Amino acid sequence: MKSIPKTTRSLSSLTMRGMRDQGTFLAVTAFLFLCIAASVAEAAAPSNQWWNSSYQYREKITVAAGSVNVPTQYSVRIQFNHAALVTATKSLSSGNDIRVVYWNGSTWTELDRRLDDQSSWNSAATQVWFRTRAAINANQRDDNYYIFWP
Repeated sequence: MKSIPKTTRSLSSLTMRGMRDQGTFLAVTAFLFLCIAASVAEAAAPSNQWWNSSYQYREKITVAAGSVNVPTQYSVRIQFNHAALVTATKSLSSGNDIRVVYWNGSTWTELDRRLDDQSSWNSAATQVWFRTRAAINANQRDDNYYIFWP
């Protein structure tokens, strides 16, 4: 049986939105940005650490804080070309096989993800929301988030 190589790449778009916390509006003036590597970079999780052997591909998502701390459970939106994955027969057109996962340094946690109301699966600009699992200090980044597909 031939083994399919696992790969790691970087996503190309990330945005943010504010949240309400117990009735108080959290005004965040800093934006979250996706850090784009010029070449394939070593992921935060070691290359031999894989969330699920049924999922052969992943892209690292780096969430960076601006001048303000980013709290745990902060909503983050990623945009990616899901249509290209569908065309390459690497993903279902329904998006049911796309997973967002967090690596805490020793274990993987699959995160809830939601398709943006103004977006669709099988699009060149699919937008998906998820919540951060750990706070990020101002001017720091967390590169422990990944999107996986079979």
